[in-house]
Amino acid sequence: MKGDDERADLLAATLDGGPVAEEIEPLVPAVHRVREMLDRLAPDPQRIAALVPKLLQHLIEADGRPQIELAHFTLYVRDMNAALSFYRDALGLTVREEGKRLSILGAGAGDIALRWTGSAARKPPVGEAQLEFRTDDLDRSVAALRQRSVPVDVRTDRPRGRYATLQDPDGHVVVLHGGSVAKRRDD
Repeated sequence: MKGDDERADLLAATLDGGPVAEEIEPLVPAVHRVREMLDRLAPDPQRIAALVPKLLQHLIEADGRPQIELAHFTLYVRDMNAALSFYRDALGLTVREEGKRLSILGAGAGDIALRWTGSAARKPPVGEAQLEFRTDDLDRSVAALRQRSVPVDVRTDRPRGRYATLQDPDGHVVVLHGGSVAKRRDD
């Protein structure tokens, strides 16, 4: 860790008194706690790996803002069976919970909740919803949907590249991205 200390000293000297130093200052105690913990755990890399998320959480908390992440996206549907058939069978999402009034589907890193409106005649609440998914092979995904008689429109525009749009049984827009746009933003 000697090299880390030297780099930290160099960074501190470079930033000393500058505007960035003021931004970093509140994080210094948390960084020192992390360094002390790593020094104590150095012989056991597996324990270090297990604690990294907790250590990162301390750094996030040092910022003073609460951590927020998406729990799930809720879509109101008139026919739970038709919605499940679309999302499970046509799109291939995993059913985590299935019920008459509420079903939860796994969609990669997040979930989609399908909530029944209470009647096949009652339209979903007003508001536009659009679900966007990534696919590693847009053409294969489109072909699989068309094979299940799901209408799909393939489009191309400059910022998005090639993508496909379709609608679920309640008219919610679903977009499938392929190619370089399909890569996660954090990759």
